[in-house]
Parts: sequence; structure tokens; C-alpha cells
Amino acid sequence: EELVIMENDYYDYINILAFLGLYKYENKTGIKVDILTDFRNRATNIMGDAIEVNRDEELRKIKDFVRRYSEYFEINDDIVKLKDNISYQHLASLEKEVREKEEIDEEISSIVDDPNLLAVLGVYTIREIIIDYLKLERELENNYKLLFTKKDNLSLRNKIAKLLRTRAAFLIQIHMLPEYSAGALMKVVCDLAGGDSLYYDIDPLNMDLYMQSDYYSLDEDSLENIENMLYDTCQYSIFGGSKQDLSSFKLLDEVSKIYFIDKFPDKEDSDNLDFNPYMLISSKEKRDYLEDRLFYLTYLDKLSKYISKYGYSNDLVMAYKRLLYSLDNLSDKLYIDGNLEKALDKAKDIEIDEESFIGLHDEILFMADEIFQVDVNEYTIRKLLMLATYYEITKNEDLFYIINNYQYHNNYKWFSEIIFVDGKNKDYTKKL
Repeated sequence: EELVIMENDYYDYINILAFLGLYKYENKTGIKVDILTDFRNRATNIMGDAIEVNRDEELRKIKDFVRRYSEYFEINDDIVKLKDNISYQHLASLEKEVREKEEIDEEISSIVDDPNLLAVLGVYTIREIIIDYLKLERELENNYKLLFTKKDNLSLRNKIAKLLRTRAAFLIQIHMLPEYSAGALMKVVCDLAGGDSLYYDIDPLNMDLYMQSDYYSLDEDSLENIENMLYDTCQYSIFGGSKQDLSSFKLLDEVSKIYFIDKFPDKEDSDNLDFNPYMLISSKEKRDYLEDRLFYLTYLDKLSKYISKYGYSNDLVMAYKRLLYSLDNLSDKLYIDGNLEKALDKAKDIEIDEESFIGLHDEILFMADEIFQVDVNEYTIRKLLMLATYYEITKNEDLFYIINNYQYHNNYKWFSEIIFVDGKNKDYTKKL
């Protein structure tokens, strides 16, 4: 039987990639000869530039490969394996060395993440973990949507508590994976979470208007930043509709934080479901996380009070439940009466300065202009509460003056009351 293998020096490199992928995704170090052959056969079909060779010749080539890299590999009973003293870092260094020596395009290394090639190697552990986690998140999101309905009862809340506990265990399991598995994990999550399925029926902000504004003319890159903010998990919770999946986005957001971890959890941490892996992320990312939490817990509190004072709409209640789901965890259990206030008091411990919430700055200031320039719509109240949240926390003067520029607008009194007066902002009333 004829096989297709590479005509050039990629032969060794693809073998090394097979072991790198297996180590990264499965933490395993041995591959049967026929599986390694199949992997390389399929890889070369993807890449092209191949010749045909019979199986006897193929076995000889594999043995020659092992001899060339005898410091790293050995072969026993038709199984090629890494030697016991070879770590993932050693193997990654070898991959880089061979790639640079043979002047191989770095993009070729990405074939090791091809799902079809991974299937040949028997890679399934990370994928199964993430599939189970995604099922959990979808069930959890659906249960949060049932809160404050006729189906809201003790049984539902006990189920939410159980799912939060299971989620915590999943997160610990994911964070306890070897550090070198982070890239593999993120690749699987991106494949399964379907990030390209995120959308708004109608954009919350008028982006055409934004592109005509000074914000855009002064910094064209700011458009990308604002679009990224609109697809932040919490803002997507606020502005997205009830039929727009949030659980896969939540999964992607949770797992992406692994990249910012300075030190991975200790074994004792894995036994504590209240342990928060985010407390291990780098100092800047940790500050961003804590600032975001303060901002959106404040927003959640304002949304709750607005609904209590002025009455509810389906859109506002759904935004509340979606954001509640996005922010909640086993430690806080925000769905229990009184716990939101406790979590918010704890979040306020962070020190705010001029660098705080810098990512929100342009979006918020444009939003303050935009609400007066477009018709009142289903997003208006939710945007007013965003402005109210930002002003209450930062006391930003630019926001105040933008709003005050519209004091002769028909909606000025209504909008300013929500942004400032309902926020109990004494500084604002003095300025008036």
C-alpha cells in the first residue's frame, strides 16, 4: 500500500508537531507507529508537496527519525515516545530549533490544531471537558432566565446553587490543567463557543453617527475599541436579546482569563470551590477585572432600583437576569435577596483614579451625545443607566458637561434625572 509523505525536510518537523500536539492537548508522550504515519499522511495531504512511499520504507524512515533525535525519542513495540526526562518546554524548543533551521514557515505549526489531525492522535480530553462545561453554562443561563417568573421557586434556586457549585468545580479543573495547555484549551473553546455567532438585532449605538463624530476623526482606532466594548460579556448581557445565546460567550470569557494568570493554582486550591482563580491573574488584568466587577454590579443595582421605582418592561427584566447570570458565582449568589448589596459593598474597596475605566471613557462620552441625537428606543433606558453608573463611580466632568449642553432638549430633564438625580449625586444638584 502506498502512503503520501513529504518530499522535503518537513518529515522530521511534522513528526515533532504530532508529539507537541499530543503533549499540549492530552499531556501524553507516546504515539503508535501507524498513528504517527496516519497523522503525517493527513498533514502532508493538507500541505501538499508530497511523494509516495511504501510501508516498509515508512518504518525505516521513522526509525531513522528516532536515531536522529535519540536525545528526545525512543521506540519500543511499535510505539514512538518521548524520553521520560523530556518536558513540554524541551519539545517546544526542539520544534522551534528545527523550524528555524529548515526555514519552515511558522504558520505551518498551526496544522497541529486542526481538529481532524487531533482526532487521529486520539485527542479528546480537553474537548470533552469544554463540551460538558458548555452544557452546564447553557443550563445555568436558562435557569437564571426563569427567575422572577411563575417558575421561580425553592427548587429552581436550589438547582441554580447546585449548578454554580458544579461550575466552580469545572473552572478549577480547567485552571488546574498544565500551563502549556492554555493555548490548546483556548483553541477548543473558540471552536465550540462560536464567537462569530454573536450579534445584535439592532446595534445599541449608532455607529454611523460615531464615524461622523470627533471621537472617530481624532482616533480611528477607537471604533474597534467601542465595538469590542459592546461585545464585552457584560455589555452583551445588557444590550443583547433574550434569544441571543450568552452561555457560550460566558464560557469564552471565563477561559480567556487563563492567559493572564501569573501563577497557577496549588493543589489545595483545587479542593476549595470558593477559590477564585482570577485572584491569580497579573496585576493589571486583576485591576481591570475588579473595576469591571464594580462597574457592572453598580449597574445591576441601578437597574434593579429603576425597575422598582418606575416599573418593568420585558427588555429591562431580561437585561437584569442576563447580567445577573454573567456576574454571579458560587461565593456571591447574587440571585439571593441582599447578596447584591453585599457584593457591591465589597467591590467598592477598590481605589479609583484617573486611569480607572479608561476603556469605557470614549464609549460613555459618545453615548452621552448620542442619546440626544437619536430617537428614544428600546436601548435608551439601558444606556442612561450606563451613563448613571459611570458618573456615580467616576464623577467625570466631561460627562456632566456633555449632558448639560443639551439642557434645552426635550428629553433633558428626563435623561438628567435618571443619570444624576436617581444616582443621588449631590455634586450635580449643587452645579444646577
